[in-house]
Amino acid sequence: MSATLTYDVIFPEWYDDRGEWEAEAKGWLQGVQVRFANGMLQSLFFYDPIRLAQDIEMEASTTGETPFIACPGLVVVPKITRQSILNAVEKLVAESYLPICKSEVTWSINDVIHTVPVVSVA
Repeated sequence: MSATLTYDVIFPEWYDDRGEWEAEAKGWLQGVQVRFANGMLQSLFFYDPIRLAQDIEMEASTTGETPFIACPGLVVVPKITRQSILNAVEKLVAESYLPICKSEVTWSINDVIHTVPVVSVA
């Protein structure tokens, strides 16, 4: 993919100034999409590192298992702001990092927090 590939970053419909404040306060934002000129769409899920660590700690303390967080398009940025998201997408496109897909993948915060037990192999 070329670094000059044209694209639009599409924020959720509700993401205005108040929505940005709310997303930054909670530490995550789902529903951001990158639409390329050829029509291909990539959905992204943004987390800040503090919320990510809190979610992992909460899962570990609740379940007693080793947690992990994974979802398609997960991107960790210092703060959940419009500018940090735009900067991250610009760099991801410039570095040909995004795996472009033809159909939208959707998920929610409840879908991406999973725990898996650690199994020792002797």
